[in-house]
Amino acid sequence: MSSLDDLRQYRFATAAQWGSGLSSGLGAGRAGGLVADGRSVLSGRFIAQAGGAATPALDGTGAGIWRTGDGRLASMRPDEALPCVIAVDGVLAASPRLVIGRGAMWAFMPGASELVRFDAASLIEEVTIAVPGIAIVDVAGDGRGGVWVLVDEKRADTAQTTAGTPDTGPALMHADARGRIVRRASLAATLTHARGMAWLAAAQRIVILTGDGGTLAYVDPRAPQSCALLPLASVVAGFVATTIGSDRHGRALIAGGVGTNSADTLLIVDASGALLASVGPDDLSALANAGPMTGLAASDDSVLIAARRGVVWLNVGAAAAQRSPVSAPVVEAGAAGVFLTPTLFSPVTATLRGWLRAELEMDLPPGASATVTRFCTDDPALRDALDTLLRDQSQLSQVRIARFQARFAAGAIRAFRFDAPDSGANAAPGTAAPATRSSLAVPLFGVPDRWLWVCVELHGAAALHALRVLYPEVSLMEQLPAIYRGRRLDQDVPAANAAGLFRSLVGVLEAMTQEFDRTIARSGARVAPLSADIDWLDFVARWIDLPWSDALSIETKRALLSQAGALLTQRGTRAGLVLLFRCLLPHARVTIVDVEIDLGFARLGGVGRPGAVLPALLTGLPPEASMPGRHARLGNARLCRQPDTTGTARFRGWIRIGITASASDRAALEPLATALANAMTPAGMRVRIVWRTVADDAHAPGSNVLLRLDDESARRLARDAWLGLTILDAGHAVRLSETGPDAGFRLD
Repeated sequence: MSSLDDLRQYRFATAAQWGSGLSSGLGAGRAGGLVADGRSVLSGRFIAQAGGAATPALDGTGAGIWRTGDGRLASMRPDEALPCVIAVDGVLAASPRLVIGRGAMWAFMPGASELVRFDAASLIEEVTIAVPGIAIVDVAGDGRGGVWVLVDEKRADTAQTTAGTPDTGPALMHADARGRIVRRASLAATLTHARGMAWLAAAQRIVILTGDGGTLAYVDPRAPQSCALLPLASVVAGFVATTIGSDRHGRALIAGGVGTNSADTLLIVDASGALLASVGPDDLSALANAGPMTGLAASDDSVLIAARRGVVWLNVGAAAAQRSPVSAPVVEAGAAGVFLTPTLFSPVTATLRGWLRAELEMDLPPGASATVTRFCTDDPALRDALDTLLRDQSQLSQVRIARFQARFAAGAIRAFRFDAPDSGANAAPGTAAPATRSSLAVPLFGVPDRWLWVCVELHGAAALHALRVLYPEVSLMEQLPAIYRGRRLDQDVPAANAAGLFRSLVGVLEAMTQEFDRTIARSGARVAPLSADIDWLDFVARWIDLPWSDALSIETKRALLSQAGALLTQRGTRAGLVLLFRCLLPHARVTIVDVEIDLGFARLGGVGRPGAVLPALLTGLPPEASMPGRHARLGNARLCRQPDTTGTARFRGWIRIGITASASDRAALEPLATALANAMTPAGMRVRIVWRTVADDAHAPGSNVLLRLDDESARRLARDAWLGLTILDAGHAVRLSETGPDAGFRLD
């Protein structure tokens, strides 16, 4: 007889767990999980530009830059009315693409072998990368200040080339933020004469537009010789692309149109090749006014399109503020998103086999729906073939999912559809009903096969937060007499009619009670430091008598509770005090001095006798020593400050704690630090905390600040000239020559 202790589960809830399967048309939700990425709201604003625009770029702050028809650079933010235009020459005036990242701007001459990095603020040339034997085709930012470079490189032995074979081949280079080539590899010959490239940061893939404009090639930089091809005609019939870009969500943006002479449509596809949106001049008046597209750039929620008659600023994900009295329409693309689990296995034992159910936690707002399909097999040969198909990186995810589904017969497939209730009729005008978290269950009992796959298809604004597949078939049926369990009297294995009507009714009962099971299972998580909510954190901490304050941040509270055992064991020791402040201020430098133990007495040295080593204790006589008589007192009989007049003062020790922390950390913890330290020190000890403040951004990841000098004397240049802050900057550090600072020297 089996029990619930035999129940196991496959769980999908974290990014790594979702990544073990295949997904198409799905993106990461803000609260975790997967959301259908196809319902992007687009609205546009057209900015007319005499002579047209080209080579658009977006920086990290949302400001856009493009080159005007007369070769100047224009810059503006989305909320500004007019761009700022400056004159440029050389590389900046001729580069086919501009890439901005981390204070740098990258550019190159068409077909040249030199890549140039400029300072984005001053447009001063900083680094030139020259690689002989190449011709740069396109560049794309890597999200870390560097760039990926698509080049045509000369072959090592051109004498061996045959007639009709080009003497150059496509290659890929990676330049880091310092201007060093850190990677170089050849690409497949099918990518010769490519038009452009983009970097999909979320998927860690490079997408290359082929020379004919009809195919996208997805390349893994770790294996650049192979690529997965996506014919654009399979996405939109007859579509030919002219330029390509990407955003920070790992989506590729393609400008083009139906026919070779059209470039008025924008396609948005994800890393799996699924179409997320298609926007043309019939959808947005801004695109109709702009004319054919010449370039595009994207960031988090903005898309900047350069066109023959100006630029178009699109806001992706929210309605953009329109300065024109006629607002642009809103375009929604409702493509479905699909997630397919990896191969799941339920072993067969003497008494256990099969599957129980699949549990899903989803958001189903009005109008959304979800379809859950299970696939199963007991054929090892088919299982091996399907595993090979799912792991084939030369095919896009959506292609692999489609070919996977085509391998199954109808009897091995069963689908369940869930539709959200349409409550839009009861909602107030102009408002949308909020999405509610739903717990759904899909029965899997009666499936005797050992291998199983679960496919979840999301429609509309549905979101999938968690998926659990429970196995083997252990349920309430085990507690019923054999005649009701559908088992033969001489064998303890399910009979053929075990999945009849009665089994289905029991399955419904089990699904209704699963919330109670989850509540019991979550009992431990309520007191676990990393998962408990703030009320339980306060309760548990006071229950076990930890040094505590309700004013602490939730991250600090979790850190203290995570070290509760060590803190309670080492209470009253120096190690316990060090651990306390390590939890309170993980990025600060803390020194602890037990004055009476760590410091010696101050004494004067003499001939052949060394004096005291500082710091040292300065001792003195007791207060009564300054009273020669009843009414006579000396003015100064000790060098120490006014002593504590309590009778136990001489028996109480001092602990001095020095803390070097940022101003924000000090402001948050200074009112609480003394009380928390007293809770960890032995009774009778006195605590004195000395704070030293450093710059908040001195230890921030990626910060260029070496040191911030806030003392007034360091900020004073002359009698009437002061600096607000004096910062030593490591990002643009230069060495002063004998003749003084060179051009481009920065003082922030």
